[in-house]
Amino acid sequence: MSRPRFCVIFDIDETMIQYLHDESSIHKWHSYKKFFPNRIEAIEYGTNIILFRPGLRQFIHYAQKHNIDLAIWTYGNKAYSKMIDGAITAYADLRKSPFEFVYSREEIQLDLANGREEKDLRRVFDAFPQKYNNSNTFLVDNRAANVFHHSNRENGIVVESFDITAGYSPNGDTMFDTLKHICDKNPSFMHSIFSKVNVVRTGLEKLYKKYIVRGEPLSLICDGFVDEDSTFYRANPMRKKPKLMLTKRLRSKRKNNRKTHKA
Repeated sequence: MSRPRFCVIFDIDETMIQYLHDESSIHKWHSYKKFFPNRIEAIEYGTNIILFRPGLRQFIHYAQKHNIDLAIWTYGNKAYSKMIDGAITAYADLRKSPFEFVYSREEIQLDLANGREEKDLRRVFDAFPQKYNNSNTFLVDNRAANVFHHSNRENGIVVESFDITAGYSPNGDTMFDTLKHICDKNPSFMHSIFSKVNVVRTGLEKLYKKYIVRGEPLSLICDGFVDEDSTFYRANPMRKKPKLMLTKRLRSKRKNNRKTHKA
């Protein structure tokens, strides 16, 4: 069993593709493509539409030429993941699926029941001990919660959502270029692929960004304008300083007011 240079595991929805299945999103797509003609390829599945993220086909061919394994891990069920696997295979003009394995919600549920995390990469390392480990494998996902937990934070990249209903623009999409840049580097195989040692070694400092994750500071590899919420947002220490200065001024003012009142 030959060992690949890398294994890149992709989330499906809003990472590689967007699956439009309701009237509202399909209507938005028909309006959207007037503003970005011929920029996003699509196929119809009955009344539904699959949009392919720009650069997907080219990255699949790049991976095949550079000894890079690809895989899928989705929150969708097995039937859905099989359908998307087939759609991407046809889209990439391939006879055989380009993905080494396809995991779905069933694997996530099993891991959670056994005390592991969502899309926990330890499952992959246990299943393929001779091929994949934390020095050559990483997850690509638009959902930060799948990346920032302890099992994946040094082996995952959070990317901008491919969602034409939420402001996505192909003009600013750098995801596949970033992935090629990562795969063109030679990290130290003594450390996790996105450990601080490898971030510096491979020149990825611009992607290594500070966030507040469930109230605690954490640096992660991120590309583009990633989705944030109350448990995950960009750290900005400059915001705190004015508040602290204002608090000190208020304390001083109150102290002086008390002195004046006593006098």
